[in-house]
Order: sequence, then C-alpha cells, then structure tokens
Amino acid sequence: MDNLTPTEPGLVELKKYLEEMVRNMHSDLPEECMWATHQIVDIMHECDQKIVSIKQKEEYERLSVEFAHMSDTEKSMLRLGDPHQYGRYQHASKMANLPAITTTAEYMQALKIK
Repeated sequence: MDNLTPTEPGLVELKKYLEEMVRNMHSDLPEECMWATHQIVDIMHECDQKIVSIKQKEEYERLSVEFAHMSDTEKSMLRLGDPHQYGRYQHASKMANLPAITTTAEYMQALKIK
C-alpha cells in the first residue's frame, strides 16, 4: 500500500492532528481568520466518512468470503429460509470488488443508478 492510500489508522491520526490544530487556532488566531477552522472541520468530517467507508468495505469483503465458502445447498437453504440475509451476502459480494465508497454519487455509480 502506498502513502497516498488512506488507511483507517492514518485517518484517525490525521483527525487527531487536525483537532489539535483547530484548538490551537482558536487560541492563537484573530477572529477574522476563524473561517479557516471551518475548512479544517470539513476535512475532519471527510476523514470520518472515509473511516466508515473503509470499515464497510472490510465488512463487505468478510461477507463475500463467507458467501464464497458456502456450498450451493447452503446458499439455497439461506435463500429460502432468510432471503434478506441472502440478499446481504449477494450485495456484499458485488460491493467487495469495488473501491471503498465515500459519497452517495460514488455509491450510485457503483450500482449503476442514474
């Protein structure tokens, strides 16, 4: 993995760093420069979204692997007995092969929704 690919630990560290920066800005910056803190808070929210996206991708991958290891009989029984869970496995298998999604537009594009 390269240094340009966001990871959960890296995003958590970045968010901590930014939180500290905002605290320092509130005590050090003049009032007319406070708009900059809003920009940093926006980046912090983006970090949160990416962390959720990474965790969701990991869950999709886990479910996809479980589904792939099920026998055809197990899949048929699941489809008949718990169609909602069967659908979750199918959806996870589809989404596991896609990059982590962080925006609604990316999600709609992944599902080919216009």
